[in-house]
Amino acid sequence: MAPSARVHFYVGKGGVGKSTIAAATALRAAREGSRVLLVSIDQAHSLTETLGVRVSGGERELIETRWEAVELDSLALVAHWYSKGVALVPDATEHEHGAHFGALGPQEIIGLPGAQEIAALHQVAEFARCGEYDQIVVDCPGIADTLRTLSAPSMAGDYLERIWPRHSRMLALNAPDARAVLVVTAVERLVAALDSIRELLGDRERTSLRVVTSTQAAALSQTRKLLAAAALSALRVDAVIVNNASESQITSSLTSSKLASSELSASTAGDGEAVGSEAVGSAAVASKTGVRELVGAAPGAVLLTASRLPSEPVGLSDLSRIAAELYAAEPQSGVGDLADLSD
Repeated sequence: MAPSARVHFYVGKGGVGKSTIAAATALRAAREGSRVLLVSIDQAHSLTETLGVRVSGGERELIETRWEAVELDSLALVAHWYSKGVALVPDATEHEHGAHFGALGPQEIIGLPGAQEIAALHQVAEFARCGEYDQIVVDCPGIADTLRTLSAPSMAGDYLERIWPRHSRMLALNAPDARAVLVVTAVERLVAALDSIRELLGDRERTSLRVVTSTQAAALSQTRKLLAAAALSALRVDAVIVNNASESQITSSLTSSKLASSELSASTAGDGEAVGSEAVGSAAVASKTGVRELVGAAPGAVLLTASRLPSEPVGLSDLSRIAAELYAAEPQSGVGDLADLSD
């Protein structure tokens, strides 16, 4: 069996440029020799605008050699799963709930909490397992939607066990009604899908969150909440990426550096000194302090920065420039496995 690909979820507040950073990373990784798939699970897809290449319809598109991109339609994935599996189960509206047949009908199975999010994550897990790619770069929705997406598998699994525990499902197989076998089979397929997603998210060796932010107060505040949620969920954060940073805000001395908590304390113990230069006003000091706090909230994470471009980046040429700056300190290793940089 082919080894599973590394999976990197690019997460951040809407408007901070996470789609751009994700695309730039995918481009860089492919040009360094990795087989890469860039996946958007954000229902407000923007890969077509970012890449300057049409990506739509839920089909994988070849962008460059070794690099494909796809925008997932999670609603279509749910409909497909329904047509292939759940729709085979006869309508359960006439059976007696709580009897031997079980506690779920087809519509109840497909209406589980987070069905669309689960469908998208399961497709990502399938891509990672198929053996066609070395890296999967996932462009996620905004922070609130991402947190809901990442928690959906556990919520759905708990929901299933609460309303129809596995021992009850196994007992239902002995029922004289043949529909019980179909319903139990459909539910067990769903449970297997949830398990594969949870296995992927919990694999700290090959799965990580890469948090994209800016120096704006709102972005920093939401990013702190994201990092706290990631820590509670035991999700590995291997990079904090500050996009649209000016040189006076974050200097090259921090670029691609790992800050330990002790370094964070030392750097903030003074009188608001700017990183690499004097602070220009309290807002500048606050933004730099905010970035330091983010890195302190993600132990072991690498800090990367990308400067603000004079115009909105569109197309492969702009993405190549962003990637060259973002990974300048690690020209051959920073893209694929940032864990190597924090050893």
